[in-house]
Amino acid sequence: MLSAILIVADARFDQVTPVRSAIGTGLAPVHWLGNAPSEFSDWVASLFTTREDLQEENEALRARLLILERRALKYAALASETMNCAN
Repeated sequence: MLSAILIVADARFDQVTPVRSAIGTGLAPVHWLGNAPSEFSDWVASLFTTREDLQEENEALRARLLILERRALKYAALASETMNCAN
């Protein structure tokens, strides 16, 4: 019954906002402490990278390196051709 009265009072008259704010402020440390272990474990997990992730990143970087080396050879050939045409 009390819950229904509070819901109606909140919806109709906006009288519960200060109470809700005070409760939220009071429970904020409890919420923070409750989430602390999860946040800490997520932080610790983010410090480490799996071997598979490193291998995938390595393969992607090697593929990108090949593309960039091909571009560099192409640009070097074009620059050499331009120099030969200028002479």
